[in-house]
Amino acid sequence: MSGPIPVVFVHGLNNSPGVWDPAVSYFQQKGYPSTSLLKFDYSSNAHDHIRSNAKRLASFLDDEGLGSAGSPCHLIGHSIGGLVVRYYYHEEDGGKQNKGAFATFATPNHGASWYSSFCILGNMGEFCNEAVRDMVPHRLVDFNENHECYTDRVAFTSSIGGDERVWSGTELAGALNINAVDKNAEEVGDDPCIGGVSDIHTSITRKKVVLDKVLEFLRTAQVDRPRPADLLEGPKLYDAACTYASMWGSVRWDLPANAPSELMVQVDPGLGQGANGWFKQLASTRCLDNRLVSGGAVRFLDPRPGGYTSAWSTVEFEDGFPRCSVSVTNAGGGLSRWPDPA
Repeated sequence: MSGPIPVVFVHGLNNSPGVWDPAVSYFQQKGYPSTSLLKFDYSSNAHDHIRSNAKRLASFLDDEGLGSAGSPCHLIGHSIGGLVVRYYYHEEDGGKQNKGAFATFATPNHGASWYSSFCILGNMGEFCNEAVRDMVPHRLVDFNENHECYTDRVAFTSSIGGDERVWSGTELAGALNINAVDKNAEEVGDDPCIGGVSDIHTSITRKKVVLDKVLEFLRTAQVDRPRPADLLEGPKLYDAACTYASMWGSVRWDLPANAPSELMVQVDPGLGQGANGWFKQLASTRCLDNRLVSGGAVRFLDPRPGGYTSAWSTVEFEDGFPRCSVSVTNAGGGLSRWPDPA
């Protein structure tokens, strides 16, 4: 394949592909040929389930000859379109093979309370449709816990200050996260006011600073991306400990044979915050001191191209005096050797 990797733009819930016209024109000004810029139109089905629209995206890309391992494409989604992209990326065969990167603009990656309140407070007709139900925050918890494991060469997110529809939960663990872009920042092109929607939430698709950053991201994107959570074994944890006087506990792990120097541990400290509370550190440190509560979990992440992600191993603490009791569950019995990248 010659030329740049194609870019596919995915619109949001109450928009149409035309919302991306200013961005497409700007990409062309920056050297992308028009044949490498596509817009996916699912406006007639936008109120359907996110997974259903991810399948429609997969069919569209198949028809265009994109998304397979041999024909990668990058994907950029606005608002719920970013969730459509992520579901495609992780759950559709073409998405799992697609070696392109993705970006989300003002996407409620951890749920949209503003939208979903129409369903939480009662079925308010057209405002509570299948897509909105899918954005109720608790419905995205399992998806994010299973699939939120990225690097800043694979995933990009952005949000805009003053967004009246999605004001939190746009970030993804490990991604390149650009937060709270100024709502008055310079725009490219004219406001298309597509479908009667013209607001701060939609204006992020025209913000020059966001488009410049995503262009830079795509130029350096790691096309051969790591695969998420595809090992059955987790870190081999031991020496977990906590004290009666502190809610925080500690744990150590064995570094598997053949582990690369850049191998990371990703940590869920057990605070019930989901991926928003996760953090990473080098696996070679071999320990966490006073950074876990009961239900905390640890997994390995290989950031190299084609690198793997392990399963989670977990730690449970129970009150006791002077020390609490501890139980450790090493997924799959614990990893003894780290695999080479795929």
